[in-house]
Amino acid sequence: MNVVIVGAGMAGTMLAIRLARRGHRVDVVERRGDPRGTNGPDAASISVGLSERGRAALRDIGLLDEALAHSVPMRGRIVHHSGRVTYQPYGADDTEVLHAVRRHDLNIALLDAAESVPRVRLWFGHRVTGLAGTEVRTQDRTFSADLVVGADGAYSTVRTHLH
Repeated sequence: MNVVIVGAGMAGTMLAIRLARRGHRVDVVERRGDPRGTNGPDAASISVGLSERGRAALRDIGLLDEALAHSVPMRGRIVHHSGRVTYQPYGADDTEVLHAVRRHDLNIALLDAAESVPRVRLWFGHRVTGLAGTEVRTQDRTFSADLVVGADGAYSTVRTHLH
């Protein structure tokens, strides 16, 4: 099956890796440039908290150890309410933690992993301009697919074209 995934963020690249490993050909189309090798605006030190579900997904594609090597454990949170401060642990014991990892670093690791899978092609700088059935059009290219996946975030171009 030919799959086009619009969006090369964490969800899009993770899905590309998993589908390609199942034998599908995957084109990942991203409107922004390739973030690797740059410290652009997406490189800000915004962290993502990896729960057990996120760790399981990374374990499945072989990236968990790399992600955890650069993470910081978060055992709970501080809540401020009505002038009081309380600590709320994330789990019943010290083994139930989230792991904070820089979003940019995790995205780079996922892009590198996706690019290393032979059936995945990454297309940066290709803004989607139209969607007709299973054809995805950009300003200079048309991608034909059996399946189109919108992994392009909150202001999804794919969702806009579907409406």
